[in-house]
Amino acid sequence: MTETPLPPDPAGLSKLRIAVWGFGVEGRATAAYLARSHPGCRFTVFCRPEEKPAPAETPACEWEFCTEPVSSEDLNAFDLVIKSPGISPYLPPADTVSVPMVGATSLWFAYHRHGRVIAVTGTKGKSTSASLLAHVLRGLGYSVNLAGNIGVALLDTVASPADWTVLETSSYQAADGTISPDVALLLNLFPEHLDWHGSEARYYTDKLRLLENAGQAVLGQSLGHFNSRLNTAGLATPALLKKARTPHWQVSGDELLYQGRCVFRVSDWALPGRHNLQNLAAVLEVIDGLGLPVAKALELARSFQPLPHRLQPLGRFGHWHWINDSIASTPHASLAALATLEPRNTGLILGGYDRQLEWNEFARAIADNPPACLIVTGENASRILAALKQQPLPSRIVRAESLNEAVALAQIHTPKGGTVLLSPGAPSFDAFANYAQRGEAFEHAVRQSLATNNKTMNNQAAATEQVPSLKTGE
Repeated sequence: MTETPLPPDPAGLSKLRIAVWGFGVEGRATAAYLARSHPGCRFTVFCRPEEKPAPAETPACEWEFCTEPVSSEDLNAFDLVIKSPGISPYLPPADTVSVPMVGATSLWFAYHRHGRVIAVTGTKGKSTSASLLAHVLRGLGYSVNLAGNIGVALLDTVASPADWTVLETSSYQAADGTISPDVALLLNLFPEHLDWHGSEARYYTDKLRLLENAGQAVLGQSLGHFNSRLNTAGLATPALLKKARTPHWQVSGDELLYQGRCVFRVSDWALPGRHNLQNLAAVLEVIDGLGLPVAKALELARSFQPLPHRLQPLGRFGHWHWINDSIASTPHASLAALATLEPRNTGLILGGYDRQLEWNEFARAIADNPPACLIVTGENASRILAALKQQPLPSRIVRAESLNEAVALAQIHTPKGGTVLLSPGAPSFDAFANYAQRGEAFEHAVRQSLATNNKTMNNQAAATEQVPSLKTGE
């Protein structure tokens, strides 16, 4: 069990000088929590100038803000640093901070834990699986808080205790080892967030820390999948993986199997793709292991709807169907999305923030059944293009300087009647605040581009209709 550096009694926080480092979702929740629950607490918020709220947006008590670049010396002047998840402890200035440093989730687990907790992590599928778990548990009659990396800070649930807390857990949140769930679900492992963790091996190690303090462990893939990933990264398979529940639910092609018998198919619900069946299998494994009615849970899953920006159909605009999969932040996620379509009729928009991931595996994977065209954009465009050029792909491969240009180029190179898929395989931070903003920008660009095209076509048609009248002198 990892010991937290927090005081054993929450009242002890009021005696500490606290630095709240970062002012995103968790940073704001932390500051509000300290001001509300510990009015005598002294804390300073370190954030970027654009993150600092207007005075009217903060509580009546005075919050001290520092928007200058922060150093380890600044932070070491405090007794405790509560940092936002996006701040890596392995990079300057965090790597030289000598005072205790924790994430906000540790405050909830130390002082306000209630009900039972299921923590969900993995490189892809976290949001869908966590939301599906919450959907099923609510359908079974329980009160549920869905929180964590999905956009709701755990500290924001303090005033609304529930029977279950489903915690979508990023590798950033798992890294400090202070999350202690009743059940930990590890969906899968692929290389990701190497800029934050520093290496593939450390990324996997940090992910696996979620299992250390868990009452039960459930794996969303075969043990062989995890062995392969860990061995590639030079890690021995942790013994705790072998202690995970033996799976009863498996996926074969487009079918979900329970102890070898087909009980569900991709066509039985609204979520496309084999990868979503794997998410469902993992969720049912958790429900089964808890002794809850799994047949009812499977029936409840039928009514679950896709989350925004996750293979979200936007409809047909112009000659094409458009799909928003902006959440896809790894090459493996893009491969899973492409597998739900007919590649030869698909235009795929790739690229975004460069996390130094290699794209050679992706390029090899699409070689046998490539999409009609690949529109590459974003900070990591050169890295993606270099990998694609290593394969004899018949696809039309073009580079776009912006998402708007990518939408325009997709209309030129995607077969009419086909599908344009935004599944970037990379985060959005090179151009957008988050994946949701990127997805919204994509939909706006699609609608705007088609509206412009329709206006141009209408003007051309009107001009053509006037030609005969000129000839007749009317």
